[in-house]
Order: sequence, then structure tokens, then C-alpha cells
Amino acid sequence: MTGLFSIEGFPHKGWFFVDCEDVEDCREICEACGSQEIRYVHILKHPNFFREIRVGSECARNLCEGYNSAEIERLTKQKYNFIKSKRWKTSKNGNPTIRKNNYRVTITHTFNWNFVISSAYLPKEIWGNNFATEIIAKKAAFDKLKEIEEKGNA
Repeated sequence: MTGLFSIEGFPHKGWFFVDCEDVEDCREICEACGSQEIRYVHILKHPNFFREIRVGSECARNLCEGYNSAEIERLTKQKYNFIKSKRWKTSKNGNPTIRKNNYRVTITHTFNWNFVISSAYLPKEIWGNNFATEIIAKKAAFDKLKEIEEKGNA
């Protein structure tokens, strides 16, 4: 056994999902097993480990109870398609904007990156503020849209 699994005291249970990244062609090696080449990097955190770890789907399922790596990878693919979509346009104010279903998402930048989601189906605009990069703001906007749609506001 190689990787973090071979370190004495490394927790083998009790990990929590943080994020998932699609690294596409820049494959990484799973930090837990140290041998599996991975495209979808599952980022996990443990209360008794000093940092987040980057692992493959199989190790994520072993480390997190009830972990559905297939669903997480499906949502990650949707998120990355949203971020990279050719449907992003530039608004008259110079901001990236896109329509997704019945919603308009606009990314703004003042001191930090922000998003605003608007729609005739929402009682008011929804804002997300203070993101470090445009991509992080787009990821957060995607997550908020998913949350809105799951609540049945679509």
C-alpha cells in the first residue's frame, strides 16, 4: 500500500466531501492510495487531519460513508459545462452573462467577483458576493441555480 493509506494514524473513515474537480487531461494521482490515475478529483476533509486531500472516486467511496461518487461526478461535469459554455455573452456593462433555463446569471467584478441571478420566477434577485476569481463565482452561481431548481422555483 502506498499513498496516505500507508501512513500510520491516517483516518480511514469519517471524511466529508468538500468539492470535486474535473482536471480533464491533466490527470492526477490519488493521494489516498497513491496509485490510481484520476480525472475527477474528489476533495475531502477530515476533522482530525491537518489538510484536505485529493482522491479518486473509489477511495472517496471508501473514506466517506454513503458517498455517491457517480452523482457527484455527473454534477461536476454539468458545472464545468456551465462554466465553459460558449453561451456566455458580454452584457452592455461588460459583464459575463448567460441564460440557463428561465434564469439569467451575471458575473460582476468590483473589489471581488460576484454573481446575480434574476428571473421572473424569483421574488427578487439572488446575489453571491466576494469570490476570489470569476470561475469560483461561476461555480457558486451554478450551485445556487441547482439549489433554486431543487426547491421547485423553476
